[in-house]
Order: sequence, then structure tokens, then C-alpha cells
Amino acid sequence: MQKIGYILGLMFMFWGCGGNSGCQDCRYPLGVLLVDAETVVFDTVALGHRSELTLQVYNPTGKAVMLEESGRLPGVRVYLVGGDTTGLGIGGVEIAAGAREKLGVVFRPEGDEMLGNFWGQLRFFVDGEGGFGEGICVKAHVRDAFEGEDSGNCPKLVMEEREMDFGRVATGKQVTAKFRLSNEGNRDLLLRKVETSCGCTVVETGKRMVRPGETTEVTVVLDTRDLSGYQRKRVTLYTNDPDAATVVLVLRGTVE
Repeated sequence: MQKIGYILGLMFMFWGCGGNSGCQDCRYPLGVLLVDAETVVFDTVALGHRSELTLQVYNPTGKAVMLEESGRLPGVRVYLVGGDTTGLGIGGVEIAAGAREKLGVVFRPEGDEMLGNFWGQLRFFVDGEGGFGEGICVKAHVRDAFEGEDSGNCPKLVMEEREMDFGRVATGKQVTAKFRLSNEGNRDLLLRKVETSCGCTVVETGKRMVRPGETTEVTVVLDTRDLSGYQRKRVTLYTNDPDAATVVLVLRGTVE
């Protein structure tokens, strides 16, 4: 009897764990499905290059469930590993009852507008239903590919100042700062993209392409109407100089 009880106990433990044995890491809900991550992080990816990660999805229900993308993120494609690699578009894929599947998440950034920090949400229909929280977040840092360039055949960005102090100004005053940059390299320097840390900041670039030996100005205008106290605003330039792919300009001071 003790031996039978022992065997029954083992069977009970096995069956009791059966509901989670499909994917023990899948604990984040996506409708009636479970996935093993809320965020897919690609780290650094070069423009035009392909990077891929996998996401596990588990169907703990007793029936098959349809999974379909409800929208596309730029540069991102999701497909069922071992299935159709074109993606989870119209029609989606069927996740069988109790099945664990792998989704391939492919990221291939194209275009200068994708330089810098990329962030977006993958959203899905699960059995035709949507609106599941915030979906699955996709993060990456996108840089220039710098293909075909070597140390003797590159642009070279040179700046005298990258940070300016405007002192103390009254609220409502417009602050203007000019940052000079030059290209001391052997190829054209491209200012591919400009980002600001605040909607109160406007940036004007004299030239987006600076030829070897040329100089241009980056003008930063700060609107202080809704600001008060110490301010430190950043402007990020993305360039094709391998040694200065990302340049941060800072405008700081106090608004009274």
C-alpha cells in the first residue's frame, strides 16, 4: 500500500504540474495565451542589418487559439518558427491547445529616421480579440552601418564646444545658442538625424551635408515660457563619422 501511495503521489505531482509544463517561463498574459517576455530587447543594430530574437508563446487552454498581428511596427516582422516566415498578418497562425510555440521577431531598421533609440509595441488579435494591455514592447538602439569606410577614408567631426551656459534669464525669454562644427575628414560629413530632449527646443542645421574642410552651425533655440528653475536640455546629432556617430549638445542655465 505504501508503494502504491508513493506512485500515486508521483503521478499527482506530475499531473499537478502539467498545466505549466508547456512553458514554465511563459507567465505574461496575451489574451488567453501566455508569453515568456513583456519586452524584446535587440541592443544595438546597424542600419540595413538584420537581427532576430525568439519569443515563446504557450496556449494553456483546452482549444486552439488564433494569433494575428493587429498592426506592423516599422522594421519589425513576427513569424511562427517552423511555419510561414512572411509574418502573422491577415489570417495569423493557430496555436494548438496545450502547445508551446516559438515566434521569431526580426528587426531590420531602414532609413535615417530610425537612428537612435527605437521603441514600439507589438499588438495582436487573439481569437479575434484585441486590446491586451500594452502588447509586447520592442526596444533597440540603431546606429549607422559605416560600411566600406576605413580610418583613412572617413569624415571627421570637430567641435570647439558641445555645452553652453546661458546663465540666468526671465521666464518667457527665448534663448539662442550656436554650435559650430567642421569636417576635417576625407569624406562628406552627414548630419543624418537630430533629436531634442524637450518639445521646448527647436534645432536648425546650417547644412545637413558638410564637405571636407567646410564648417556649419547648429542653432538651438529654447522657449522658456513654461520653464522655471535650472534647465539642462540636450540635442543629439546622429552622423556618419564612425568616431562621432552620436554627438550630444547641451544647453543649460536657470529660468527665473
